[in-house]
Amino acid sequence: ADTALTLERAALRLANGRLDASGSLALDGSQAFAFDGKLAGLRLQDLGTFAALPALELTGTLAATGALTPQLTADVQFRLVDSRIAGRPLRGAGEVSVRAETLRVPNMLLVAGDNRLSLQGTLAQAQSTLAFKLDALNLAQLGPAFGGAMTASGTVRGNLRKPAVSVDWKASDLRLPGALQVASLQGKADVRIDPQQAFSLDHAVVEADASGLKNATQQLDRLTARIDFSTRQQAPLAISLAGNGLRASGVVAEQFALTVNGTTAQHVLTASVSEPSQRWRMDASGGLTALGPDARWQGRIDTLDGSGKYALKLLAPAPLSVSRQRLV
Repeated sequence: ADTALTLERAALRLANGRLDASGSLALDGSQAFAFDGKLAGLRLQDLGTFAALPALELTGTLAATGALTPQLTADVQFRLVDSRIAGRPLRGAGEVSVRAETLRVPNMLLVAGDNRLSLQGTLAQAQSTLAFKLDALNLAQLGPAFGGAMTASGTVRGNLRKPAVSVDWKASDLRLPGALQVASLQGKADVRIDPQQAFSLDHAVVEADASGLKNATQQLDRLTARIDFSTRQQAPLAISLAGNGLRASGVVAEQFALTVNGTTAQHVLTASVSEPSQRWRMDASGGLTALGPDARWQGRIDTLDGSGKYALKLLAPAPLSVSRQRLV
C-alpha cells in the first residue's frame, strides 16, 4: 500500500493570478509533511466577495515542513513581494516554528504604506514572551472603508495551551467597515486563556475609554468601561460601565451606568438610565449559576424605581432569571 500522498505539481489560475504548489504527506510513522507554494498576482476578490476587506493582491512564497504525530511540529516561512493592498504596496516576511506547546517566531513583519505589524518571540515557559506591535498611522491607505490611526502593543506569555495576553491600544478618528466611526479610543487589557474553562477564559481585566462612537443608525457620545471578570465561581467580580449621549433604535439616553460587585457566583448590580423626561434605577442581586453555552444569571430584582413622565416603584423583590433562551 502507498505510504505517502504526493502532490508533484499543481497550478491554480484565477483571472491574471496564479498559485503553483507541491507537497507530500506520509501516511505512517510521524506523518511528516511538506508544502511549497508560489503566488503570483493572486487576488482575494477573485475567490469571492469580501465586502468588508480591502482589495488584496498577493505575490510571494510559502513553505512548510513538519510532522503531525506524536505531537505537532512545524516550520513555516512566508515572503510577500510586489504585493498590493487597496492598490498600495504591501510587503512582508516571517518565520514560525511549532514544537508541541512551544511557539517560536524569530521574526514577522507586514508593511502596508505607513502601517506596520511586527511579531517576535517565543511561547514555551511561564517566563517566555512573544511581543507584538501595531503602528497603523494611516489606515486610509487600506481602502475607502478605513481611516484614522491606531497603535497597539503587547505581549503574550506562557505556552500555547494557556497563554496570558497583555495589550495597550490607542486610536483617533477611527473609521472601519460597516460605517463604524470612533473619534478617540484608548485602553488596556490583561487576559489569561484556559481552554478548560468556560469561553476558554480564566481571567480578564479590561479598561477602555471611547468617545464619538457612531454608525449609520446609532450614536454614543462617550463610554467608559472597567471590567474584572473570571469564569471561576468564587473569583472577585467588578464591572463599571458609564456612558452618555446614546441614540439608538428610538432610544435616547442622556446618561446610563452599570456597576456590579461581588463574585462571579454572587454579586450585587445597580443600573440607571436618564432619558430626557424619564429616569430609571434598578438594584438586583444574584449570580451566574452556569457558564458556557448554557450561561444563566439567577437572582432577584431588589428595587426598581421610575420617575418623570412615568412613576413606578417595585413593592417587593421579584425573582429574575436571564439566559440566552429566555428572560423570566
